[in-house]
Amino acid sequence: MNKRHLFTAAFLSLALLSCSKQEKLGERTVNPEEEQESCFVKGEAEVFVSEQTALEIEKYGVPANFVEAGIIKLERMFPDAGEWEERHRAKGLHRWYRAVVDDAVLQTRSEIADGGVEGVEILEPVRRVKRCVSNLNGFPFNDPYGMKYQWHIINDGTQWSGYKAGADINVCKVYEEYTGGSPEVIVAVVDGGIQLDHKDLADVTLPAQKGGSRNFVKYNYVIDADDHGSHVAGIIGAINNNAFCGCGVAGGLDGKGGVRLMSCEVFSGNSSGNFADAIVWAADNGALICNNSWGYEYKTETDAKNSTLNTAIKDAIDYFIENAGCDAQGNQVGLMKGGLVTFAAGNDAWRYGQPASYEAVLAVGAIGPDGRRASYSNYGDWVDICAPGGESDRFAGGAATNGYSYIMSCNSSGGAVFMCGTSQACPMVSGVAALVLSVKGGPGFTAKDLWDILLNTANSSIVPASDEIGALVDAYAAVTYGNETPVLVEGYKSYLSGREIGADESAEAVIAKPGQSLVLDATKLFKDPDNDKLSYSLKSDNEALAEFSANGNSLSIKALKKGTAHCTLVATDPSKANVSFEFELGVFDDSEGPAIYPNPVNNGYFMISPGAKKEFSFEVINAAGATVFSASDSLSLFAPMRVDFANYAPGSYVVRSRYDDKLFQTKIVKL
Repeated sequence: MNKRHLFTAAFLSLALLSCSKQEKLGERTVNPEEEQESCFVKGEAEVFVSEQTALEIEKYGVPANFVEAGIIKLERMFPDAGEWEERHRAKGLHRWYRAVVDDAVLQTRSEIADGGVEGVEILEPVRRVKRCVSNLNGFPFNDPYGMKYQWHIINDGTQWSGYKAGADINVCKVYEEYTGGSPEVIVAVVDGGIQLDHKDLADVTLPAQKGGSRNFVKYNYVIDADDHGSHVAGIIGAINNNAFCGCGVAGGLDGKGGVRLMSCEVFSGNSSGNFADAIVWAADNGALICNNSWGYEYKTETDAKNSTLNTAIKDAIDYFIENAGCDAQGNQVGLMKGGLVTFAAGNDAWRYGQPASYEAVLAVGAIGPDGRRASYSNYGDWVDICAPGGESDRFAGGAATNGYSYIMSCNSSGGAVFMCGTSQACPMVSGVAALVLSVKGGPGFTAKDLWDILLNTANSSIVPASDEIGALVDAYAAVTYGNETPVLVEGYKSYLSGREIGADESAEAVIAKPGQSLVLDATKLFKDPDNDKLSYSLKSDNEALAEFSANGNSLSIKALKKGTAHCTLVATDPSKANVSFEFELGVFDDSEGPAIYPNPVNNGYFMISPGAKKEFSFEVINAAGATVFSASDSLSLFAPMRVDFANYAPGSYVVRSRYDDKLFQTKIVKL
C-alpha cells in the first residue's frame, strides 16, 4: 500500500491557539475504470496457502508454480511471534502471505483462488485504505481548551447557535463519581503514529519497543509522529487536569493520565503498512480495545456495496476479539477476556463501508453538535452506535469558521488541531469503552459484556432513528449499567471462624497477636451481583489498635498493640452503594498469659480472660500462699470475668491460671 486516507472530512490546525483553516476535501471526476483500479494497490495481493505449501515456503521460498502464475515474492503477513507463535499457527495466521505479483503474467485472481495454482486457497487484491476524518463553566478539568472547544464532553446547547444540549458523550458524572480511566486498560491505536513526546500523550503512550508501540510500515520501533494518529489518540487518552491543551475521554483525573495507548503505526507519509499484523500484535501485547479510524477506499457507492472484507483482516480482527486479554493458553490475564474492535463507519455519506460493516466489529457513525448525523457519515442498519465527530456543512459563521463545531485534540507537533469525521467519533466510543472497562473489568468480564453494555445504554433520545447511525454512546449510563448493591457471601461467618473468631453466633470476634497480619479473601466475604469492582475500608472505635490495607481482593488487618476494638468492614461499589458487617477485634498473645486489667487494682475490681474463647480456670494467692479466690468459666478477651476485689487487703497477689496445658503466674497489686 502506498497511498493513505483516513475518514477525516476536514481539519483545522490549532497550534496552541494559532489557527489556520484547511479546505474540506472536494470531489473529483474520474473515469470509472480508473476509479476501480485506483482503489487497489497495484502489484500486490494477499495470499492464503495450504498448510503443506506454507511449510515448503518456509524451507525453500516461493514455489516455482507460484512464479509461473505471476506470484513473484512472498512475505508472511504475520511474522514469527515468538511465545505467541503456537497460538498464531493454531489459527492459521502463518499461512497468510503478502505477495508481490507480476500483473503482466498473473493469471486471473478467480482462476488462482479456484484451484488454478496448487497450494493457493485464497488470493485477494489489496484494497487501499483511507482515514475516517471529515476534522467553561462546569468543565471538570483545568485544561485551557476544554469547555470552549470540547463540546463532545459537555454540550449544554449554549456554546454556539444550533448546538443541542445533550449532544455529547455524557461523561462528566463518570469523572465525578467513578473514574477517569485505569492504566490497566490499553487501547491500541491502529493509525498514523502517535507523537510520543507530546505533553498530553507522552506519559500514557507505551514506548516504542518489544511489547509496546511499533511501526508496521517500516517494521521497526521508530514511531513517526502523525497528525491524525495523534488526534485519535488524544481523543481517547490525552492527559486530563494537567493545565495543558485539551482532554481525553479516558485521560484520568489528576494530571497523571488514565488509560494507556499503544501506537500501532500503519500510515507513514504516503505509505501504509500491515494492518492485519498490527491488530494481531495489539492482541498479543496487552491491548484490550483496538481503535481503527480507517477504512477501504471506494470511488462509487456501488463499488462499496459489492465489496467484501479482505480475509486476512477478518482473521486478524477475529484473533483480537478472541485472544486479547488472555495468555498463550487462553486464560484471562487482563481486565477482560477477549477484545473489543471499533471501526469508523466512513465519510462518504453512503449506506456501505468496509471493514466497519463486518458484524464482529463495533461500527461508529458521527454526529454534529446539533445531535444529527454528520453530513459525511456513512449510515445504515450495520452502524451500531454513534458519537460526536463534528460538522461544518450545517454551521455557518463562527462555529464552523473557527472549527469549533469540529473535534479538538492533539496534533503531531506538540499542540492541537480541529478535525471532523467518523475518525473522531470512533475513538470517542473506544474511550467510553475504556472507562467502562476501568470500572467493571475483572475476572469473568468478557468482551461481549462490554459490547452489550455499550449498546444497551446508548441514548436513543438525541439522534433521530431515521438518521440510521445507531444511538448516541452514553458514558455515564454505560458505567452505571446494571448497578446493584454488593451483598455478603452466604457463609462468610464460617469463613471468618477459620480466622480464630468465636464469641457467639451473632457477634464475630477476630483475635490477632501484636505484629500479626490477618489476611482475608474479600471474595469469601462480599460479592457484587453485576461484577463491579469493589473497594474496601475498615472503621474502628480504636484506630491505634490495627492498620488496614487492601490489595485488590486481598484484605490485611495488621495488629499493632494489645487491646480491643469494635470494627466495621465495608465493601463499596463504584456507585457508592455498600454493604458491611461488624465484628470485634482483639489483639493479644495467649502464650504470654491471661489479660488482667487494671493492674494495679485501684477501683475495687479487675478483669481477667484469655485471648480466644476457651475454658479458663484461675486462683488468686496472697503473700502468705493462701488461695483467697478461685473460679472457672468459658471466657475470652471479649467476654472476660469481673473479679470483685474491694474487700481484699492492699498488697501483692499472684494469679495462677491454667489453659492450653500451660501454667501461668501473674503478679498483681491491690492499692
